[in-house]
Amino acid sequence: MKDALRKELLELNDAHVSDAVIENTESSALVSRLVGLVQALVKLGFADDCVKIYVDVRRTCVEKFLQHSQIDWKSLKSVDPVSLKWKDMEGKLHSWMDMSAVLTGTVMTTEGLLAKKVFRGMDVLGARAKTGALAYIMGILVDTGVTFTSVLKSPEKLFATLDMYEVTEELLTQWDDLVKRVSSLKEKICLVTVQTIHQLEAAIDHDDSKQLPSGTVHPLTSYVINYLKCSHERSLVLERMFAEVERGPGSFSQIMHSILEMLLKNLDKKAKQYKDSSLGCVFLMNNVHHIVQQIQRWELQGVIGEVWVQQKNVSVQQLASAYRRAAWSKVFNILSLNGDPNDAVQVDLQTITRAMIKDRLKLFNATFEEIIAKQRLWAIPDSELRTTVQLLIGEVVVPAYQSFLYHARSKVDQQGRMFPGSKDPLVKHKKYSLEEVEGMIGKLFQGHSEQLSGT
Repeated sequence: MKDALRKELLELNDAHVSDAVIENTESSALVSRLVGLVQALVKLGFADDCVKIYVDVRRTCVEKFLQHSQIDWKSLKSVDPVSLKWKDMEGKLHSWMDMSAVLTGTVMTTEGLLAKKVFRGMDVLGARAKTGALAYIMGILVDTGVTFTSVLKSPEKLFATLDMYEVTEELLTQWDDLVKRVSSLKEKICLVTVQTIHQLEAAIDHDDSKQLPSGTVHPLTSYVINYLKCSHERSLVLERMFAEVERGPGSFSQIMHSILEMLLKNLDKKAKQYKDSSLGCVFLMNNVHHIVQQIQRWELQGVIGEVWVQQKNVSVQQLASAYRRAAWSKVFNILSLNGDPNDAVQVDLQTITRAMIKDRLKLFNATFEEIIAKQRLWAIPDSELRTTVQLLIGEVVVPAYQSFLYHARSKVDQQGRMFPGSKDPLVKHKKYSLEEVEGMIGKLFQGHSEQLSGT
């Protein structure tokens, strides 16, 4: 009778290796014969034998089904995190995820239904049969998952741990018999995830990559913002994981704030490394603006907070003003007839001579050209911000230049033309018109060199 049970089970396996869902099992003559054989053997005192035979046969069927589903489960038995490179390990992890999906999506449900039908009215034996049929495969799944946690302790692997966490949650809803082992795996995954986030914070804090010569958005900023955007898509999972490890409500908002503040701290340190403080202002302005822009683009204000976003927008404006002061103060002093271009000591306007005006014009031309040549190599990648900064410069420099020319002409006319016969007494030393000054300012921050129009 035991041989008959094994034979019928094997026949059932052969019929359904390619389809784990056994349809119409209630009316199946084959299942009916299995029920009869099991009940007869149990009455004769061979309950344990029934379970053993069932487990041996159904375990083989599960393994064949995984192979038919192109799941390379056998390779997971010998995963060595030390010898395998991450690329190969990543392939193993994909196999693990595929295997988990098949087990939780099809196999576990089917095996539970079949065991319940074959061991009709014998719930304890049915549970043992189901557990035994899946225990070997499930053991490989859990053990390999534990192995994976040892190699996922880096920021770029965070999302793999999130996927694994969701798998363990699904396993716990369907597999009571391995709850202790699966829970242990789940705890390890949570711990690795929290460690990964803290490792990211430390990596940002200690990042010593050089700032860019153009002052544009730093790769670290782009990486962190993209990382946070992707993390936000899994924020609910992250919060559950932090709550499990730190035994309290894990706020994704707090996580993001902590990472962003660490990033801003590092960027501020990089900005101070520029020899030219005005370029440091441009660098920090670019990066803070990019952070705010991306937060708004991905609608993360609700997580970060509108107040924080508004504060950073104000910071961008302040940095733009600080840049203008640092980069153009010398030009402002030159264009002020009431001040010394070198130390801004006030002088009497009546004492200004034609020679002084001539020297001021030459000094303005040289200083303006130097600034333009240098800052054309700087970059503000966002066109709207670039235009705003250009206007910020132009609204002060152009009127100051216009006022200088007006007062200089008046002064020269009072003392006699510097160049008799010319319509413009400053014609020889006025190298740039107002329109040319405005146009050259409008070409700043393109990130490339260009010959000056007046040279």
